[in-house]
Order: sequence, then C-alpha cells, then structure tokens
Amino acid sequence: MSVLPDPSASRAVLIGTSRYTHPSLGDLPAVTANLAALAGLLRSPEVWGLPASHCVVVADPATAAEMMGPIVRAAAEATDTLLVYYAGHGLVARLASELHLTLTGSERANASYSAVSYGVLREELAGARAERQVVILDCCYSGQALGRMGGGDSAETVADEAVIEGTCLIAAASENRTAVSVPGERYTAFTGELLGVLGRGVPGKGPYLDLDTLAGEIRASLRAKQRPLPQTRVRNTASRLAFRNRAFDGRHQRWRELLAEAERTARTLPDPEDGFGWIIAGLAAHDPAEAERLARGIADGEHREFRLAQLAEALAGSDPADAERIARSLADPEARNRSLHDIVRAMAGRDPAAAERLARTITFPAHWAAALHGVARALAERGDGRARELLDEIERYVRTIDDPRERASGLQAAAVTAVGQDPRRALDLLVEAERLLAGASDGGLQDDLYGRYLKVKDALTLIAARAPAEAESFVRTMLADAEPDDRAFLLGSIAGDLAEHAPVAAERIVSTGDDPASRPSIGVEFVKALARQDPAAAERVVRALTDPGDRGPLLPLIAENLVARDPGRAAGLLAEAERLARATSAGRAAQLPAVAGVLARLHPDRARDLLVEAEGLARAGPTTETTAASAAGDPFRRSPETLAAVWRITSLMRVAAGWARLDPAHAADLLEEASRLDGAQQHFGYVMLTEVIRTLAERDPSAAVRAARLHTSGYDRAEAFRDIVAVLAATDPAEAERLARGISDVAERSRALQTVVEVLIDRDPDLAGRVARGIPDPHTKIHMLGCLAASLP
Repeated sequence: MSVLPDPSASRAVLIGTSRYTHPSLGDLPAVTANLAALAGLLRSPEVWGLPASHCVVVADPATAAEMMGPIVRAAAEATDTLLVYYAGHGLVARLASELHLTLTGSERANASYSAVSYGVLREELAGARAERQVVILDCCYSGQALGRMGGGDSAETVADEAVIEGTCLIAAASENRTAVSVPGERYTAFTGELLGVLGRGVPGKGPYLDLDTLAGEIRASLRAKQRPLPQTRVRNTASRLAFRNRAFDGRHQRWRELLAEAERTARTLPDPEDGFGWIIAGLAAHDPAEAERLARGIADGEHREFRLAQLAEALAGSDPADAERIARSLADPEARNRSLHDIVRAMAGRDPAAAERLARTITFPAHWAAALHGVARALAERGDGRARELLDEIERYVRTIDDPRERASGLQAAAVTAVGQDPRRALDLLVEAERLLAGASDGGLQDDLYGRYLKVKDALTLIAARAPAEAESFVRTMLADAEPDDRAFLLGSIAGDLAEHAPVAAERIVSTGDDPASRPSIGVEFVKALARQDPAAAERVVRALTDPGDRGPLLPLIAENLVARDPGRAAGLLAEAERLARATSAGRAAQLPAVAGVLARLHPDRARDLLVEAEGLARAGPTTETTAASAAGDPFRRSPETLAAVWRITSLMRVAAGWARLDPAHAADLLEEASRLDGAQQHFGYVMLTEVIRTLAERDPSAAVRAARLHTSGYDRAEAFRDIVAVLAATDPAEAERLARGISDVAERSRALQTVVEVLIDRDPDLAGRVARGIPDPHTKIHMLGCLAASLP
C-alpha cells in the first residue's frame, strides 16, 4: 500500500553543483534549474506539500561542511521521511572505486580529497531517525560526447554500492556513448523526466505515485529517447513511499466504486443477473475485459448472448477487432449476425472500407442489407460514388423478397439511403413501398391510410429534411384518393410530425393550393414546432388562414419564439393578437391570457392589466351568447350548466397560466380556486395544469408544488413532481433531491431521483453519485450507477 509521507515530520535536502573552478570539470547550468523546479514541486500541496523550511536547497557547495551540514540537521529532525537529492558531476576514486559527490572546487584526478565521499552521506543516513529515506543521485560516470557529466563505472555498480538499509536509491547514470546533461535543454535528462512525472502526474493511476511507479515512468520515457536508464535499489518498504498524482482527479477511482456499489445492489435481487446489463455497460467504457468476464458468467444462455452482443456494440467504436471477436463467439446465428450488423453501423463513419468487408461476412440477408445500408450512407456523406453501387446491390436484393411487407420495409431503408445522392430515386422507392403496403392491406386498423403513413413516417421524415419537395410530392400522391376530411386531418398530422425536423417540407404541405374542403387543419402543436425552427415560416402559414378567429390564438405562439431575437416583431404580433381577441367576448376571455403570458417578458405592466381584465371575465362567467355557441359545436351535447362550468374552470386556468411568470403564488391560488368549482373533478384541465406547473417550477417551486398536488391521479401527480424536480436539479440540486425524496410511492420516488441524477450527471458527477446511491428501487439504482460510471473518463 502506498504511503504519503507526513510533510510536518519529513525533510528534503536538495544539493546541486553547477559551477566548477577546475578545468577538468565543466559547468552544468541545467543543475540550477533542477534545484528550483524540484523544490517548487516538493513544496506544492499537489505533490507533497513540504513547508519551505523543511525543503532546503544547497546550491554550489564549496566545502564538505556546506554540503553535509544541512543533511546532518535534516537527519536529526525528520521522523517520517528524509529525501536527499544531488545533481552534479559524479566521480569515482580510482583506488577505492567509491562514488564521490563533487563540490565547486573538485578535480577529476583528485576525487578522494576534493569531493565528498558517498560513504560520508551513507554514514549519516544510517543513523537518521526517519522511518524512510530516499536518495536521488543525478550524476553519471563517463560521458564526454553530447554532455559533460563525468565518471567511469556503470550506474548499476554504483547503485549497488550506494544503497543503504531502509532507503530507496534512484541513481541516474550513462553509458559511454550517451550524455545525461544535453546541451540546450533546460534540465538534466534524468531530472527533467522526474520533474515531468511529478508535475504532470500519470493518467489512469490512482491518487498516489509510489517510487516504483515513478521510476518505471522515468525509465520508459528515457528508453523512448534512447537515453541512459536509471538504476533503483530498495531496502525494506521504502518503495511504498509515494507522492500525490497530479493527473488523478478522483474519477478513475469513482467509476470502480460506482460499479462495485451497483454489483452489490444487483446481488440483492432475486436474480442478480437481471442487474448486470448496466454494470456491463459501465465496465465497457473502462475495463472491457472485466465487462466480458461478467457477461460470460451469466448462467442463462439467451441472456448471456444478449449482454455479449450489447458489449460488442459498445466496443465497436473504440475497438472494432475486439467487438468482432465477441460477436463471432455468439452461439446463436441470428444474434451473431445482428451483432455484426451493429458493429458495421458503428464503424462505418470512421472506416467504411473495413465496415464493408465486415458486412460481407454477414450470412443473414436482412442483416447483411441493413449493414450495407449503413456503409452506403457513410460513403454518401463523403460524396463517394461507391455509395450508389452499394445501393444498387441492396435494391436488387430487396426486390427478391417475397413478403410484400418485408419488401416494403427494405424499400423504405433503400429510400433513406438514396436521399443524400438521388432524392428522386428516394421518392420513387418510398412511393413503391407505400403501394406495397396498400396492396397488402387486410382491412385492419394498421392498414388504413393513417396506419400506412405511420409505417413510412421515419423514412419520410429523413427524406423531408434533405428533399422537402420530394417529401411533399410523396404525401400528396399517398393522399390523392383520400376523402376530404381524412385528407385534411392527415395533411395536418403529417405536417405536425415534420415541423420539428423538416420545417420547409412541413410548410409546403400545409401551404400549397388545395381544395378548401380538404385544406389541412393547423394545430397548436404544429405551429409551436414550426415556430421553434422557423418563426417566419410559421407566420406565413398562420396568415394564410382566412378566419381571423383561427389566426388570433396562434400568433402568441410565434411571438414566444421572437421575444429574444426580434422583440419588436414579437410585440407587433401580440398587439395584433390582442385586437383579434377583443373582437368577441369569448375571444377576450380565452385569448387575452395567452397574449399576456408572452407579453410578460416584454412589458410586464401591460401584461398585468390584461390578466386583471381576463380574470374578471373568468369570474363573471360566460355570456348567453358564448354558452349558446359552445352548445352548438359541442359533440357531447352537454347541458348549458355543464358548459358554463367547463368555461369557468378553463378560463381560470388560462388566467393562471398567464400569471405564472408574473406572480406564481397568485397563479397557484387561481388553480386551487378552479379545482374547487362545481364540475372540476370531471372537467379540470390536467394537460393545461401540467404546462402551468412547468412554468411555475422555473420561478417559484413552492407554487409549483401546490399546483402539482391538484392532480387527482397519483401517476399524473408524480409526473408533475418529476417536472419540478427536473427544473430544480439544474439550479438547486439539494431542494430537488429533498422534493424527490418526499414522494411516498417508492417507484415514483425512484423515478424522480433518477431525474435528478440525469440532470446532474454531466454537471456534478460526485453529487449525482451520492443521489444515485440513495435510490430505493434497486433496478433504477443500478441503471443510474452504470450510466454515471460510463460517463466518467
């Protein structure tokens, strides 16, 4: 076990001779830099933390007393560790073959009386009180070529001679052909590497670097540079002495601790192997061999194969050869082919040629085709013509498939692959796939027009992002024979699905000329999604609506996305929305709160005025005209009294949503008031309540909690608390954790704590780990510990 020496009970003496008066020994200017840098590191709390008075520097000693005096004093004071460092010329007396440490006046031919015998130093250290001694000698024994540090015997011989019982000696020395002090370099060769290891630390190691590790790193670096290698001699346990590792930030150890906790938790399950999946995923990021060992130890064969395939996919990006080895070891042919397909897709972007070679070894046609799709798409991204050749090959295979549904699926995949290089071909393939699905219809719900659309939805979305005109053409072709009402509904639904990822295509679908009877319905969610991506496009779509009553509620949605980037335009849209709202009494009550909710970010006082007005209207109740209009359009044929109750409840909730930014506590009061009205149990707007809670959570968590408690469904209430927790976790993690732990249901409490961990995982891994350890549901706990471990470097 490594031992960090106590700085208060330790001493260091750093000696260096850089100037020489006798011509037989050249000056060593690098030694001066050695002393200053080494003293700085030993005094640094990040390495050892020696007080300055405990780290003495002796520069250019002229006499034996100047060199030995500080050592004698340090030996008497140190009870933990004594470190002595010497840099300079090392000489060997000719008759005694004993190492001598040079002084400024030393002479090469007269080492025995002009330098200090190492025996003197050894004698002092032998009587020292310190439990451990470290001697570092940066002196060599020949060198006349590139540098000028002299001597004659080998480093190994001198190291053997110099070592003292209870001491670790590290001796730097050179062979005849290599110098230790290289002209032009700031430090001597050995000390430069020593400073580098202490200063940088060693990534991947623990918090401490013992002397064995230190010496090993120095030797490796010097060997790479073809420089002399140091010799190390140890007596007893001195090599356990260690310095702090500056490259260690705790994360290298934390992932092991997290996964150990996850495994301990898994062992408490009725079937511990159920919890191994996330542990294996965490290990894959750090110790693939251990991950494989754990996976291969799973008793259930199917489960074992699944986890090994999962591991292979995880390794595909970092070690494709090992990933392939694991995949090929799977016993089940289908699992083996599927795993190889996953590996191909993971490596295609980095090395498409190697990915194609691997894909061609897959023996299951469906997985082979899917793997080649991944390669073709990667090549298409690079503009490589090889992509078209692969697509031709895949298409030929797909057309041999007998089952029309499977062939349609293959054509959809081919369409996605083709879109980057040939949008028209992509469109033709997708049209053919949809016709196959229509022809294979058996009249079930999954085979009606909307069901067929859902089957091509993912492919259409990808095509629409690249080729909006082709996507629009496909949609209109697919809906050509639909009834007007169905056509209007589907056009609106498809446009809404595309708005987030393909806004240009979405706008085209709802904007081009159609029979008014089948014009697409423009929904709130569609406008929201389109406005997030392209506010100008959203405004064009809304302005195309002929009924001002349809435009009014949608304009604030666009303004919401312009407040930051174009506040003047946002204010103009809100003013227009207000004018439209005031055209009818129903519009005032329904739309003024939405206008005020956005206006609060631009003109809070004006927003308050609008909300006060809307609140008065909500409490007054609906007019006879409003109730009659509601009854005329009510598909449920509810009574006027019921419709009036719904109107009051909904109106108060809208006003509460408007107040949420300006006065969260009052917003919560209004929500509570609405919940107490007659009919609230059946007609309370829980979807609207959820949206208000999210706004309240950003401004006043206590008001958000009050609102969340209005949910009558335990599930909805727990979801609301999770929304609040997610907002709080980024700004007040302690409060988020407290709120999550207050949820009574164990499963919902675990999910809320999971939300806290997910928010903190990149921001504060230490806190995320502490929260994860306290999750009561073992499966959720293992999941979060594994995710957190995998996220650490």
